[in-house]
Amino acid sequence: MKISARLLPLALLALGACAQQSRQPEPPTPEPQVSAPAVPLGDTSRNALDWPGLYRGTLPCADCQGIAMKLQLNGDNSYRLSQEYLGKPSTNANVTLSGQFNWNETGSKITLDAKARGMKLQVGENILFMLDDKGERIKGVLAQQYQLLKAN
Repeated sequence: MKISARLLPLALLALGACAQQSRQPEPPTPEPQVSAPAVPLGDTSRNALDWPGLYRGTLPCADCQGIAMKLQLNGDNSYRLSQEYLGKPSTNANVTLSGQFNWNETGSKITLDAKARGMKLQVGENILFMLDDKGERIKGVLAQQYQLLKAN
């Protein structure tokens, strides 16, 4: 009997704690909606890499020996693009464009403005990967030829 007399208060206490409360819960207070630009969390190519600088590479060309490309990316999101069509007469062989580029929402890819026909590139450590029209890396046998390496 002594054991049950000791357990009775504990049992009542446990049952009382499990009883449902009749109070209605307060509705949650809605938080104010703030529309701010999407900021990627953590490190991205934009904020973690030393991406400004001059990039060079020679791209494949269907009707010439290749396209020697230089792309200068500046910290103010401006660029200067030079293309030389190798093996073509010099009058039509050189193209130089300047303009602005934009970062995507994840901070890993850039798109040059309409002057450069919206060229898309993925920014890596001392390298730019040219992207196709869908924004995907070029694959296949020639994939390595669609890269620009940082010169400085």
